[in-house]
Amino acid sequence: MPDQGGDFATRHGGNPFKGSVVGIRSASGAETHRWDGAGRVAFIEQTADSVSLVLMADFDAVGEVNLKIRGAYGNDSFQATGSNLDFSIANGNIQGNAASRQQQFTFTGSITPTKSILNVRVEFLEGQEGFPQGSALELAFDTAREQPDGADDGTGCNLRLVPIWSPSGVTMGMVPDC
Repeated sequence: MPDQGGDFATRHGGNPFKGSVVGIRSASGAETHRWDGAGRVAFIEQTADSVSLVLMADFDAVGEVNLKIRGAYGNDSFQATGSNLDFSIANGNIQGNAASRQQQFTFTGSITPTKSILNVRVEFLEGQEGFPQGSALELAFDTAREQPDGADDGTGCNLRLVPIWSPSGVTMGMVPDC
C-alpha cells in the first residue's frame, strides 16, 4: 500500500533515519572481522525531480563508510540508473546493483517513512587496504525515525565534507550531520 502524504522525497526526506549498522568482512565465505556502529540513511539535496540517497556507517576509531546515490523520484518510488548502476525503491522495497572496476555492490531492503532496513554487500574485485581481492564487506543498516505531525524538515542538521563511495569511485561530498 502506498504511503500517504506527498511524493517519495517529501515523505522520506528531512531528518535522517538513525540506528545501528553491522559491518562484516569475509574472505572465502568465512567471516574475518565484525564491526558494530552507528548507521544513518538520509535523502538530501532534493530538487523538483531528483534527490540523493546517502548511507553513512560510523565505526568510531575504525572509520566511516559513506555511499551516495543520486536518482529521480516519483510519488512512490526512487530510481537511479546508468551504465554501471541499477537501483530502485518501489512500494517500500529496495533493490539494486552497482559496479566499478574495483567493487561490485548489491542492495536489498525495505523502507517506510519511519523505518529503513538496508543491506549492502560490497565485493572487492581488486584489493584495497584492509580488503584483499575476493573479499566482501556486508553492511546491515537498521534505522528509524519519528515522523511527527508536521514532519521535521531536517533544518537542524549541519553538513560535513567526507569521502563518499559512488558507482564511479570515491569522491568528496557533503552529508548531513544530525
